[in-house]
Amino acid sequence: MPALAAAPNDAARLDAFAPWLISPEQGPAWAGGLSLPSPIYLAIRAHHLCWEALCASSAAFDAAGETEWKQQDWGARDAESQAAWIVLKTPCGSREGAAALVEHLEWYLAADTQHPGGDGPDSVEANSARLADLRMLLGAGPETAEGPMLAAIEANRSAWSALLAAAAERGDARWEAEGEARSTAYEIKETSCGSRAGAAALREHLEVYLPALAARELDGAAGFEGALAARLADLRMLLGESSSGRVPGRPV
Repeated sequence: MPALAAAPNDAARLDAFAPWLISPEQGPAWAGGLSLPSPIYLAIRAHHLCWEALCASSAAFDAAGETEWKQQDWGARDAESQAAWIVLKTPCGSREGAAALVEHLEWYLAADTQHPGGDGPDSVEANSARLADLRMLLGAGPETAEGPMLAAIEANRSAWSALLAAAAERGDARWEAEGEARSTAYEIKETSCGSRAGAAALREHLEVYLPALAARELDGAAGFEGALAARLADLRMLLGESSSGRVPGRPV
């Protein structure tokens, strides 16, 4: 497996914090000006460690001839899955962090044939969308059509309006409205912006949608809220703050 990316000044500190990521009490002393690397580097490093643990666990089962038990190794599988989810919902923080995440996601998404058990990486669509956005905004990838993202935003706006209208309803009408609101949010999570115009449109939408979502406490939002918040932070960092955060005449 290729080495994971790290910013030039963070590689040694990541190695120093590796024990801390496994067991906090074994971590380095905080004296002497040692500072914690930015969250995205720690998230990448933690995912790397969990991946190695999963591969080691899988190899141990194979060596022992216990291949039928390998599918039951939920501890290592869950740790790798949770570490991947933490990466997905951690903002890049800087252009250097974005470049490190691009390299990490390129490796991770290419590792599907190497994944123990053949499960493939978690959240392939969401990670692919984020990777495409970061490449494009860093100038390392092409711009494509923003139509799919604009359609996803419009569908999410319509679903959210329908959910608010059904707030007083009971039974099937409300459940269907909540399901559509969740479905369209996942669609945004798994759709790339395509272009800088699409990225700006998503930034403006999320600046209004995420506070509304937090206030509404939609059931099941944990599956996409953190990832969308990280994506908004990335867009603000790479594009700058929007002028208003709202498209005139087009509420969520």
